[in-house]
Amino acid sequence: MQRVVIVGAGRLGMVIGSGIKRGVPDVELHFVDATPEGRERARERLRAEAAAAYEPAPGDLTLLTLPPQAFPGFAAGQDPHAVAGVTVVSLMAGVRLGALTGGLRSRQVIRGMTNIAAQVGKAVTVLAPDPAVTTQGVALADKILAGVGSVVKVADEDALDAASAVVGGGTALVAYFADALAEFAMAAGFSSAQACTIALGLLTGTAELVERLNATPADVYKPVLTPGGTTAEGFALLQETRWQDMLRAALEKSAERSREIGGEVDGLLKN
Repeated sequence: MQRVVIVGAGRLGMVIGSGIKRGVPDVELHFVDATPEGRERARERLRAEAAAAYEPAPGDLTLLTLPPQAFPGFAAGQDPHAVAGVTVVSLMAGVRLGALTGGLRSRQVIRGMTNIAAQVGKAVTVLAPDPAVTTQGVALADKILAGVGSVVKVADEDALDAASAVVGGGTALVAYFADALAEFAMAAGFSSAQACTIALGLLTGTAELVERLNATPADVYKPVLTPGGTTAEGFALLQETRWQDMLRAALEKSAERSREIGGEVDGLLKN
């Protein structure tokens, strides 16, 4: 049975673990966490084996869900000969392939980014493998992470900073937008439960419409903008306030923070 080891039993690690338990049940799931609380959380919530230190086994798929600044300490405790026999997928924001391969002294490393929708099998995961990763290693990562949602592979790891913004933080942005819809509905007199039904129905209905029509989001909203109509009137205000520009700027700020974190981790590794 394939062994999957999640290093870090914080929020992201637990979300990924629950998604794997649901979507890829035929794996042997293990956790590694330095804190007793983290290990207990993994055992109680997911009934997974949990240890304080990572002992690599040949053929492991190892997912790093540590805080980025904790990576240098983790890497320093690893035996490079043992790590070379496993495929490592980093889901840590900002940590670049050079830092990952240099810290672990192995090139069987994939840099990735995912989101909390993994818990319900609807995550989007972006992967950028080191060129030296074996085809078997890439296929294994693809198979396991496809169990928690869709997988996109890219050759240029620079895309991962953008992925940290739009994929990693995208669920929060979409939920923030949905919250605004619900708040408007409640202000108009709908109950909290009714407003939530409206907002969530709009999200899921729009997504399914785009998918079933094999369309783009623009293909869905543009035909609704009837000149002189109610929707067009609201959109005119959004365009005046350059709402899309502000959203792009917010995403770029997130991507820039990812790049900054990468520099911070590089500095820690050099010390």
